[in-house]
Amino acid sequence: MADSKDMQNYDIRGGSLTQGHNCVVRVDLNDSNGSNPVEIGMVENADWTANVETAKADVIGCFTSASIDAVGVSASVSLTGFIPTKNALKGFEDMRGGGKFSIKSFKPSNTRLIDSKLVTKIPYMDFYDKDSQAVISFVVHCVPSRYHEVGQGRGYVKADINLECILMENGADFESEI
Repeated sequence: MADSKDMQNYDIRGGSLTQGHNCVVRVDLNDSNGSNPVEIGMVENADWTANVETAKADVIGCFTSASIDAVGVSASVSLTGFIPTKNALKGFEDMRGGGKFSIKSFKPSNTRLIDSKLVTKIPYMDFYDKDSQAVISFVVHCVPSRYHEVGQGRGYVKADINLECILMENGADFESEI
């Protein structure tokens, strides 16, 4: 029988899945293929959600739907307790529209947003396991939808960030079996 200590380090296929301190969030500001991602921080909790939108075909006189069909996909990301890297705190890499990316790129100026109707768009973001050097999952074409900062007397100032995305995929090492 396997030792319980060994079992906690393995996923369903027998490989190491991940541990929180090894997981980081990375972005690629120039390419939705993620060809050159840059680490921007780590999180206490990450919630990456893929949504399949459905439509039911209801028939008059039938109690149940005739079918349920997929009509679209979308994704969302919620990063709770986000702690940025030093580069993401100060700002780095010119973005396509000019300016630098920083933690505050997730919370645009309300005045500028109202005047310009433009918001930060991130072409690629992934959840990366540094220990196994594998992308766990990634999203493309992300737009920040909620930003919240929280500080504690003895801890880091952290951000809670929500993003709406066009689509979410598994990393190559964690492909779906379906």
